[in-house]
Amino acid sequence: MDTEHEYRGYTIRVIPDDCPENPWEVWDGQPPLLAAHCGRHSADITGHGLDRTPPTLTREQTKANGAAIARELDARSLLDAIEQYAPYRLATYATATEAVNHAISEYADGIGNGSDLTAFLAKCWRWAECVALDTCSTGYSQGDYVDLLLVATPEWLQATGVGPGDTLEQLQHAAELYGHWCWGNVYGYQVVDPEGVEIEDGSCWGYYGDPEDSGLLDDARAAVDYAIAQKRREHLKKVRAYIKNRVPLHARTA
Repeated sequence: MDTEHEYRGYTIRVIPDDCPENPWEVWDGQPPLLAAHCGRHSADITGHGLDRTPPTLTREQTKANGAAIARELDARSLLDAIEQYAPYRLATYATATEAVNHAISEYADGIGNGSDLTAFLAKCWRWAECVALDTCSTGYSQGDYVDLLLVATPEWLQATGVGPGDTLEQLQHAAELYGHWCWGNVYGYQVVDPEGVEIEDGSCWGYYGDPEDSGLLDDARAAVDYAIAQKRREHLKKVRAYIKNRVPLHARTA
């Protein structure tokens, strides 16, 4: 729904963006994300730099998290997990670590519920010593719901330069951004002067989130300020020309 804001005699119209771009498809720097648009028993998986495949754990990571891995796989031990999810495979692998990774992958493949999947994969990434955010986003209608997994992979951290203290906060902001795009919470503005005419460069689109918080209204007000300042400059220039050419007052335009 369009809304209007008055500023210095000008009208700022806030208009929903009907064709917002997916930031994970057209922007650089977004963290790897897995979205599970889910029903009660199944999930429609969409990945951007991430899929439902768990990370490959090292021998040290497997040893450090052995008890947790077995517990998540509903097994008494790692050996029991291998026997459950990778039967007869142990002899085909060069190391037990490879067999454990296969068991973890087999377990992940059997998860159908979106929230269960993102929760399990988040643990897998944490076992791999990566910061992972398992969260969800809801829309405005019943059924508008998506489970999200965002991971600060080493490749993403290196590409963006995000520091350790900011990692989780950046993932949270990214999850909010995906929600804004997913549920159509994206807007643009149009600025018209007191006569109802759109000002030059008086519109812009692609603001994600509430207009008060996304910078939309600040940018629109700045456009108004610029338009008013430009009019004043043009008026001053015209007055100087009148004075220089000694144009009588009655012959000057308003």
